[in-house]
Amino acid sequence: MRIKNWILFIFVSLFLITGCNNQEDKENIYYLNEKVQDNTFEMVLNDISTTNHFQDVEPENDTYLMLEFKITNLSDEKQTIPIDHHFVLKIDNSNYEDLNHNKDTEIDAKESVMYKVVYDVPEKDFYEIIYNIEQEDGIKFSTK
Repeated sequence: MRIKNWILFIFVSLFLITGCNNQEDKENIYYLNEKVQDNTFEMVLNDISTTNHFQDVEPENDTYLMLEFKITNLSDEKQTIPIDHHFVLKIDNSNYEDLNHNKDTEIDAKESVMYKVVYDVPEKDFYEIIYNIEQEDGIKFSTK
């Protein structure tokens, strides 16, 4: 009887530990239409699409991945999204540059902008994009 209790205890402990780790991972990745915010901005991945033409050019890889983000300034003052705070797409240890050539973007107080990024990418089931800011790992979005 004691052995069964220990086995049950170990099984339940492993289940709880594994479940907690999975939940933690899910909380750090945002998906289509999920909001993420801090004291200054709210971001939402609004749209995901692919196309074989962007600015009348065919992709060098398999397709163009186009993402649209809605970014809202939550503060009472005009804010700027600097060019060095940008979206990074990494596939198999290679970084892919935003072809939309976004510049510093100013957002008036309590206003929103649509921010589009475009990547020439190999065909994948899903992609993960990181918005780099002062945070160590940035904010992660997934097209899953």
